[in-house]
Amino acid sequence: MATGAFPLGLRPRQVSRSSSFISDNAWNHLLNIIYTPKNDPYSSYFVDGGLINNEPFERVLDILNGNKNDESIENFKSALLMIDPFPSAETRYEDHVDEPDLSDLFFRTFSAMTGQLQVKPHLVEKAFNINNGSHFLISPKRSLEYVKDGVKQKEPLYGKYAIAGGALGGFSGFIHKEFRVHDFFLGRANCKRFLRKHFTVPLDKNHKIINYGYHHLTEARKNYFIKTNQDHKQAVQIIPIFDEEVNNDFYMPKFNNGTKWPFRQSEEIFKYKKPIRKRVDKLIMNVADLNFKDNLLLWAGKQVFLRKKLTKLTIDFIEDSLEDHKLLPTDNINLKP
Repeated sequence: MATGAFPLGLRPRQVSRSSSFISDNAWNHLLNIIYTPKNDPYSSYFVDGGLINNEPFERVLDILNGNKNDESIENFKSALLMIDPFPSAETRYEDHVDEPDLSDLFFRTFSAMTGQLQVKPHLVEKAFNINNGSHFLISPKRSLEYVKDGVKQKEPLYGKYAIAGGALGGFSGFIHKEFRVHDFFLGRANCKRFLRKHFTVPLDKNHKIINYGYHHLTEARKNYFIKTNQDHKQAVQIIPIFDEEVNNDFYMPKFNNGTKWPFRQSEEIFKYKKPIRKRVDKLIMNVADLNFKDNLLLWAGKQVFLRKKLTKLTIDFIEDSLEDHKLLPTDNINLKP
């Protein structure tokens, strides 16, 4: 119920449930965490758990097979399929030679902290290992075609830069419905392509389960489900895709701007100024439990300076993030229809 309740940005959710969910949690016992709530039902406030662990694969694997699965592509019997819009392997890094101001330093430090909490490089490595059949990964991918300085460009985009909801730390889908529509169609296209060409087992591996699943088909019918995988080998689909492959399974609707990329105009960002200012008001006045005099001083400072400054910082942050993800048009880039 707290999914999306990101700290500061969205309020936490109060959840009431049986205290047994806390006291009888087997994973807590494994970590030697023993806590019995005083009240039943147990009530508490929750924020989005993805801030700390956005990919709890180890728990899924415990349930599937207790980590006893043979992970080789020849013998695996179960697999973990990661659908990950922000894979850690797709991060962009830039040099910053200018000394950051306080707000910039806060955002960069917070981003680094959450990145370190969430990163699981060993699991991503398994997903990219073509000889490992226990992990597979779907992450966003698309090409952006545009004209820059009069020259046609085609730029491949990966991970958070391929989806319209990837800006603002993954929250730009709140900005406009077309961002969410784009990501739905891109996700559908990427999933089809993945099931056809990547979620496969090479024929030369002679996997017993896969061979048994296809043994009753004629060679002609079986060939329908055989594709060339990323290792340039003939491979058979784990989940058969029965419909015909049309235009590489890639369909994207045209948006109101006349292109297949749902960028917005800068002026639209300023319509959020009023609700942001209202949220800033709440945060400032609830930052601490102060006495009447201090509250009065804080209120006066908010009215004169803090509210305006923090609102501007937030608007600038939104604009910069959307521009970095090419979701705002620029003078020298014209997106193709």
